[in-house]
Amino acid sequence: MVEELHGRLVADPFRSLEDIASKETVAWVAAENRLTDSYFATVPGQESLRTRLAAVSSYEQYGLPRHHGDRYFWTYTPGSRTSGSP
Repeated sequence: MVEELHGRLVADPFRSLEDIASKETVAWVAAENRLTDSYFATVPGQESLRTRLAAVSSYEQYGLPRHHGDRYFWTYTPGSRTSGSP
């Protein structure tokens, strides 16, 4: 798609991807996932990287308070690490 913005023609070849449910978008995402998966299949040490990422991303978290009606709520995720663990 090409549109005119401030007197200039601007190409936006990915505009159709804004509709996440369209057949074109679903097919494009599937193709990109296949390409990414084929690359990662060649990377050594994937399991140790996956384990490390899981370890460093599992920590206690509180979400920001949200107002609903006359009350405030927040989310809480306990994580699996204890305080002070590397």
